[in-house]
Amino acid sequence: MAAGVASVSAWCAWIGAVLLCLLFVRGVLHKLGDFGQFVADLGNYRVLPAALAKPAAVLCLVLEALVVPLLCIAPLRAFGAALALILLAAYTLAIAINLQRGRRSIDCGCGGGGQGISWLHVLRNGIYALLCVPMLAGTARTPHGFVAMIAGFACVLALWLALLLFEQLLGNRMHAQATTHSRL
Repeated sequence: MAAGVASVSAWCAWIGAVLLCLLFVRGVLHKLGDFGQFVADLGNYRVLPAALAKPAAVLCLVLEALVVPLLCIAPLRAFGAALALILLAAYTLAIAINLQRGRRSIDCGCGGGGQGISWLHVLRNGIYALLCVPMLAGTARTPHGFVAMIAGFACVLALWLALLLFEQLLGNRMHAQATTHSRL
């Protein structure tokens, strides 16, 4: 029974590592695609002095880029998961602070224009943070064998599509709310 639990834990860690790699690669590419906008988005959160927005944006970008190779190297995977968790916690804290301030119309900075922020962003980041937990307990083994690899990648693909769908619905919800409020 213990071997079965360890195997499930290893699978969850491996799937989490792959999903977080995809998430952080996507985030890095988005930030590099329009770094000036990312600096502006970060400054709009008003959790740091305005003069620190650009250095903080550079630091975020470097740390996000560092997460990916750390998650890909089995002996360093726990460090990558810890760094991912710290970044997700910082982003979530900034979102929560602004929600408490009543500032919902600022761009979340996570991709796409003018999404705004909501408690669903906090929930989403919490789900991403949960992906880190199995990796913090140990390294994620890569599935062995052709069938196991196909099953693993099918699982990753299904979860990745579910995360993208959630983000699209979140963006659509924010856009619909903005459109409804602009008509009033």
